[in-house]
Amino acid sequence: MIKRSLIFLFLFVPTLALAISPIRTVSGKVTKVLDGDTVNLVTYEGETLKIRLYGLDAPEKAQNYGPQASAALARWISGKEVEVEIYDVDRYGRSVGVIKINVNQQMIIDGNAWHYARYDKLNTAAVWQADENMAKAQRLGLWRDPNAINPEIFRRQKAGSR
Repeated sequence: MIKRSLIFLFLFVPTLALAISPIRTVSGKVTKVLDGDTVNLVTYEGETLKIRLYGLDAPEKAQNYGPQASAALARWISGKEVEVEIYDVDRYGRSVGVIKINVNQQMIIDGNAWHYARYDKLNTAAVWQADENMAKAQRLGLWRDPNAINPEIFRRQKAGSR
């Protein structure tokens, strides 16, 4: 019951007050979930954007729990109309943003992603880190695996093996 109440709270309460302002806000339809932290969005103006979810880092597709994280995100937003606050553009040209239903935080709460503290400059950082710690303690999602590898480390290891 508590988990359902938290889901309601995070889905329908406006995004937490942020320490920085978005570059822009866009609305559109999520046309594809690429992985557990990236989606394609077609805006109402017809622009296609690749959106990297701000403040989290989900397992890579080839990594343990990667497919489950992707499926969890798809259940939340695939085919849905959403509003996205864009805060940055990453080195791959992806818009980095918060989906207003706060799926970013929900992915962490459900144990489907790590809090990406290294790049989190919003004042949600402490809350999201606490959410990750709670998911770990409850062994939710990817935290069922005692040897879960942070995607940042996984990418470095993969790059080093080339």
